[in-house]
Amino acid sequence: MDGLKLLRRRFNPISALAVLAVLLLAPRAGLARVILISIDGLRPDAIDLADTPNLDSLIATGSYSALAQCELPPATLPNHTTMLTGVSVETHGVWFNTQVEGKVGVRTLHDEIADAGMRTGFFASKGKLGYIAHEESIETFELRGTIVELTDLVVEQIANDPLDFIFFHSRQPDSTGHQFGWLSDEYLAAIELADEQVGRILDAIDDAGLDDVNVLVTGDHGGEGMTHIFNVPAVRLIPWIANGPDIAVGRTLCSEIHQRDMAATVLALFDLPIPESYEGEPIVEAFKDTPQTQCDPVAPILGPPCLILLIPAVGFMGLWFAWGKWRRSHAVPELYKPAAE
Repeated sequence: MDGLKLLRRRFNPISALAVLAVLLLAPRAGLARVILISIDGLRPDAIDLADTPNLDSLIATGSYSALAQCELPPATLPNHTTMLTGVSVETHGVWFNTQVEGKVGVRTLHDEIADAGMRTGFFASKGKLGYIAHEESIETFELRGTIVELTDLVVEQIANDPLDFIFFHSRQPDSTGHQFGWLSDEYLAAIELADEQVGRILDAIDDAGLDDVNVLVTGDHGGEGMTHIFNVPAVRLIPWIANGPDIAVGRTLCSEIHQRDMAATVLALFDLPIPESYEGEPIVEAFKDTPQTQCDPVAPILGPPCLILLIPAVGFMGLWFAWGKWRRSHAVPELYKPAAE
């Protein structure tokens, strides 16, 4: 009886909860976290034209390529599906770029990470990306239209309950590119807005005292004029940025990088096995323990545009923009927000 009383006196539930909180929130020895940021419609050359101090800092202190390639077709949903599954459009079958019911029929990066016992988040600013979110593998799932509001949620998540893996999608500057044109003043301003959100996420990581976070930043496609349907460098080339404790500093990458390489790279940073079904490879040249490859980076040869598909593609885009203009003209004013936020 005296021993039981002694145990009761020594057990303090408040102290136990405090210890548990420290164990859950403290950086984990030997394990890294990853935040993957996709900036929709971001051209690599536009980073040089816009005022982007946060992206510039990640590039200067990390590893970078301005010559990564997106998938064909160069559209949002097909490329994000490849980004998060590690397989080509031909394999996952997502050729369409509209919001549909159901879920993609192949395993995603979130599935692989969750099956390894880690916690994941999915924060996207276009509803159609919900098609590639298997919610049973995602602890925090958010679809919001404005990137500022979405960033608020990511910052709150990092501050209060850091996850092992976060995917964050910014709809800008793509939305503004369609409205005003790629490389327009408005498009560059939208890039600067996206860069501010990147900075807020980086500040949240610092404020939380997390020194184990690898940050990856890329895009899904570029653009030219007011669209991104052609197989040309302005559309196909995307930035590829890596920064963090496991990443080489100040390195311009020589590797040929494809959209399908991102998922394998994330798994490699977690030291998880890469599924045999993956068609991409981890970009290990970006890792700090890998020697620098010596080369003179040159733009990849993309091949000629498919002229057979050009005429129907232009016709389809004309109908698409006409429908979008009609939809906006008939929208309820208080529910419609301009693309430039």
